[in-house]
Amino acid sequence: MGSLLPMPNEPHKFLQIYFMGGEDSGSALANRVNARCNYNNLDSLYARRIVSELDALLNEHNELLKIFKSHMHQLQSDNHAIVINPDKTPAGEHIRRFNAPVVDDVAGIMVGDCTAAREIVIRRRNNNLQFIADTSFI
Repeated sequence: MGSLLPMPNEPHKFLQIYFMGGEDSGSALANRVNARCNYNNLDSLYARRIVSELDALLNEHNELLKIFKSHMHQLQSDNHAIVINPDKTPAGEHIRRFNAPVVDDVAGIMVGDCTAAREIVIRRRNNNLQFIADTSFI
């Protein structure tokens, strides 16, 4: 499926087209129609009208699209960070449970079907995205 966000300086593709600008604005609809028509080399007025009506139909009735859009809002507003301050261990906790890392490793736990393929993306401090193979152990 790919990322819901395009890579920097890349055009929106596939599902990313649904997340161009505000969903309810006329300019967002025009951008989505243009992206689809340009990608498929459709330049007739009738093709644009059909694509526009299909877009409206999908936006109104497609439950999966609604789920994708709710995740997109989460991605855009997600400013969370993990901060480890070893000097502030919570009361009643073991003193070494909240130690600061001593190496530059990142670990994560993924709940769910471990056999399914997944896309792992790390956003670096410089805002570059790094794609990690789901089979990577390093």
